[in-house]
Amino acid sequence: MKIVIFPFFRFPSGHSKVAEAIEERILDMYPGATVKTVDFLTYCNGLLGRFVSSFYMKMINTTPEFYQKAYRFFIMKEQNGGKKHVRRFSPLYFERKMRSLIEEEEPDLLVFTHSFPSSIFGRLVRKRKISSVPAINAYTDFFLNDVWAKSEVMYHFVPHPGVRDTLMETYSVPERNIFVTGIPVKKIFKSHLRRRSLPLRNVLVAGGNTGLFDIESIASLVNAFPDIHFTLLCGRNIEYKQRLEHFGFPNVTVKGYIESCEEMNALYEQADAILTKPGGVTIAESLYKRIPIMICNHLPGQEQINLQHLTECGVATAITDRNKVSELLTDTVQFERMIEQMDAYVGQLKSDVEGAIEQVVRREFTKRVVPYYKPWDWQTGLKGMKKIPRQLQR
Repeated sequence: MKIVIFPFFRFPSGHSKVAEAIEERILDMYPGATVKTVDFLTYCNGLLGRFVSSFYMKMINTTPEFYQKAYRFFIMKEQNGGKKHVRRFSPLYFERKMRSLIEEEEPDLLVFTHSFPSSIFGRLVRKRKISSVPAINAYTDFFLNDVWAKSEVMYHFVPHPGVRDTLMETYSVPERNIFVTGIPVKKIFKSHLRRRSLPLRNVLVAGGNTGLFDIESIASLVNAFPDIHFTLLCGRNIEYKQRLEHFGFPNVTVKGYIESCEEMNALYEQADAILTKPGGVTIAESLYKRIPIMICNHLPGQEQINLQHLTECGVATAITDRNKVSELLTDTVQFERMIEQMDAYVGQLKSDVEGAIEQVVRREFTKRVVPYYKPWDWQTGLKGMKKIPRQLQR
């Protein structure tokens, strides 16, 4: 069994982390499977991949309003009442690359963790340029954008029942092909300890890679709560990390990018609350760990839509005025209510990733069981010819 997973480009973002989580689950369940992760844009052109990732970060940091408008026009145009434009901007170049890769790898199953390669696959299916290959969309945000291929993709791992209902009602995807798994995360983040009693003692601050807090806000916050220990995650933002370390706050631990899941899980287990932005994977991990979520900033586009969903569900609170962080850190009632909402939210996820993968594999590969006969054995004669089922695996 050969499975190819498609994130978009080499960047420590949600789609690459979800790809890692799904690969982990597949290999745990099927150690003999061949799993290959292909950063689609890097595969098409390495220079293009590096340019796009760099351009993306510069745009959201320097011109967030423009990025937000572009995102809503091109990525969410259909849901805003207009015609879908994004597919017109998918060059034939990417279709040729996708087709070439599929023909070269001959996968038994495809998994898409980003909407762009999913859309390219959908175009090829509609044009009948590829043979039937079962595929999975594993969504990395809390909503369904217009770029994902829907009806052309057989299976869907969705973040919550609302996305399932949209796929069924708007795109006629059969319910049996939709699995409400939540956003896939590494297994280590699925378990949680009962939260410690409030008031808060440890707060995790995540998002320094994109400048979640300016230095002055951090200084004001940690000085206002000397009894709270703050762990500041700066990601790959080295300058931000060095400036925070220079202050030498006694109640602050500053960390750079954390690659170890075990180390990250330990930080989650210690945290009484998290101050972050509404990225799909970080929020999903916090939900599973039952860590009260405070959102004080967000990137334009998808994170803004995530924020709306999370606050409407009551699993996170948005802080529009950063001065109100201090008020919230002492609001024990709101934190207790948020944890209850998290219990209910996670409880509505009817499928786990392992169960969904198992069902997909069972459906697809039992179809490929064909009879064959052992070669003639002159010593045993006809009795030696046994009909044996063989599963076609590469």
